[in-house]
Amino acid sequence: MVNTVLQSKHSTTTWNKVFKMTSVKDFKHFNTHIFSPIEMWSELSKVPAVFTLKLPESSISDARMKTIKRTMECEIEGPVGKYDEDKEELVQTLDLLTWLEHKIGSHQNALKLNDRALALTNNEAAFSLGNRAHLMWCQGDLQQAKVCLDSLARLKEGDSQDKQLAAVKASQAYCHFRLGGLENLSQATALYEEALEINEKSCLWMLQAGIVNKRLAHPNIYKGNAPIDSDLLKERNEIAKDYFRHVAQQSLNPRLKAFAYSDLANLAKSSRDAPHIVKWFCEKAMSLCGNECYVILNCGKSLKNVDLDRAIELLTAASKKHPNSSVLKELGNCFWMKHRKVKGGRADYSLRASKCFREAIQLAPLNIPARYSLAKLLYCNGRYEEARLQFGKIISPSISPQSQSYALQLMKAYEQAALCQLELCKDMSYVANLPTPVTELSLRKDAEIMLIKAFEIGFNLCSPEEIKKNLKGSVDFFLQPEYREGDPEALQLFFRLNQLVNGSKSSLEALREFLKHQSQSDDLNAVIIALNSYLNLEAYDLAYALLQTSSAGLGPFAIDENLRRKVTLSAARDVLLRRSADATRIFKAYFDHQRLQNRGQERENLAEVDVSEDAELLDVLLLFDDSYDGATGESYLSSFCRKLQQAMSKVFGLNVSRNMQACCAGGPIAALQLEEAARAQLVLVVIGSEQINTYFQSLLDFLPSLTEHRDDYPTPPRMLVAVIEEGVRVPTQISDFPTVPRVESLAASLDAYMERCDEDKDGATDGASEDVDEDVKVYVEDIMSFFCGIISTSWPLPTEN
Repeated sequence: MVNTVLQSKHSTTTWNKVFKMTSVKDFKHFNTHIFSPIEMWSELSKVPAVFTLKLPESSISDARMKTIKRTMECEIEGPVGKYDEDKEELVQTLDLLTWLEHKIGSHQNALKLNDRALALTNNEAAFSLGNRAHLMWCQGDLQQAKVCLDSLARLKEGDSQDKQLAAVKASQAYCHFRLGGLENLSQATALYEEALEINEKSCLWMLQAGIVNKRLAHPNIYKGNAPIDSDLLKERNEIAKDYFRHVAQQSLNPRLKAFAYSDLANLAKSSRDAPHIVKWFCEKAMSLCGNECYVILNCGKSLKNVDLDRAIELLTAASKKHPNSSVLKELGNCFWMKHRKVKGGRADYSLRASKCFREAIQLAPLNIPARYSLAKLLYCNGRYEEARLQFGKIISPSISPQSQSYALQLMKAYEQAALCQLELCKDMSYVANLPTPVTELSLRKDAEIMLIKAFEIGFNLCSPEEIKKNLKGSVDFFLQPEYREGDPEALQLFFRLNQLVNGSKSSLEALREFLKHQSQSDDLNAVIIALNSYLNLEAYDLAYALLQTSSAGLGPFAIDENLRRKVTLSAARDVLLRRSADATRIFKAYFDHQRLQNRGQERENLAEVDVSEDAELLDVLLLFDDSYDGATGESYLSSFCRKLQQAMSKVFGLNVSRNMQACCAGGPIAALQLEEAARAQLVLVVIGSEQINTYFQSLLDFLPSLTEHRDDYPTPPRMLVAVIEEGVRVPTQISDFPTVPRVESLAASLDAYMERCDEDKDGATDGASEDVDEDVKVYVEDIMSFFCGIISTSWPLPTEN
């Protein structure tokens, strides 16, 4: 994860202020001053560059970066267009590619890409110069880094400060836009608005802002635990249309006009405008620039419900000229539609569709819609085991669905994977060959759990009518009389789902009906009785599902905190034992719940907690002495903290920062570290066996003062200490801070656990927690002990309620 110290307000805000207030006299001092490495890093942290952007971890996974890099490398081929916007967009692409190449490719290739960007802009683009400064720092050339800073300083002396500032904002927006995902797109649209306030005539920025708003207008972009604001989606849609209309009418660049017309066709298709309007937009776009993959893709998607043969013609030509995962996915959808419409040759169209989907996945393994389409095709053709495996890959830990922006596909994938298993249960030959300890009953139980998960996502995404439409298979399954006859748990589930699909916000009425022979008390007591019953039955998944749904009606603090903690942590352990990615969602939700408690705030629903609403707040800051890092590499302490950061992010879903180490590791600055610590929810000071550096000693002196109330951060961070070896003495300054237990074995347990998850990542379903290996149980106990330590509770939990 890119360190959030670099990525916070010191990027955009500081750059804006520097542009506005620095005098010529100050610049002369800047140019003659000799920086120490620490001062140099402090200046670099304020420079506009991809390296200083605030990026959510999900947007910078290796798989995501490789996919984006492969796509963008094709875009920089060929001659530069004759319009200024063509050159500007090429520079934007080169800037982002420079960073991607530095992260996952070759430093030398990154320098070549940066050379090209600087040449195109005559060394006068602040964003490209900022990238250059960071690249020089990374290779240890402080003198050249200083030259870049001097060049940036001279840019600020000119008369085009506002123009440079707008270009910086647009370049930052472009990076967020291309990296994708809800958080990145939200940041991109805000930055484009700021850039267009300064330069409202840029058709390129308008087009890009329109595309961002169009993506944000699609409900699929919203995560499964975030309710959708329908009015906001409509507003985004209208904003996108306005931008596209302006570009189509005002731009002199035929390529940009073609993009805008193709996007208008796409929006017209989505809003079910008259077919002739969709056709007109498409033909207009193709006549202006019919060789652009983006234009062909949009027109093909728009025409498939209007003129299917023309859509197939366009997409086939595009796939042959320049194979693209999105184009192949849409072409596969067209062939599948053709399969359902024609009477003869249906098998041929089915095979073509399957081939397209598989090629799309091969080009971009994270293309979730393509994988979903392939799985659905296999399901419709009766190939349930193959379909189950493909649906399983969508919901498996390897995809990390909580980080993806395909909530609707995720919801449907849970349902379809479950329905595949239920179909397989009808095949006696399949059941007879199930490996031990899998049984028909366990398959059915797993299917029920997946159907419940689908409903949990649908509860936030869809109206009751949409649930009936999108999850019809699940509704029909649970409402069939033979399912619930003679099974009390099935009867209770029937009540819950019956309430859900009829628009109820909770299952309380159904619970009263089911539990009336046990209790005549009010709603809260009924929920408590049900939660304790689930715990006694070790049905932790159902207990946690009920806890979430009941919080919607009762509020996040109505349930006794001890009971909430027991349900949540028991469910988390159970899910960890089954090596499921859902554990991340549970850990993160409970960590955020504690944040609300610390703030003393009331919210209507725990599931609606959105940490992004306070962009300045971290989950965890790891502080440690990295002064022993040298030319030979990291010290043991730094290596431990790096692995701990990665694991806390992957396993717990937390936003974790460590010291000042970012994409180009530099020396820490005390002032910025203390600022970072003040905005964190938790500061974890990790102490190693080496003698503590003088600088780090001085940093520890200031830490106790951060626990005091501050106006800028009214909720002080919690302070904890971890020692990585037994017998390590805690420094006097922080000896009063609580200590996290069992850290010595944590690194090995986290490594072993994540390695085991990677080995099992292609499994279609979660196994039963009681059937796991003993070594996995040891890893999980270490992980649970550590998590409970950072939330200041004990593990194992008390046995009594």
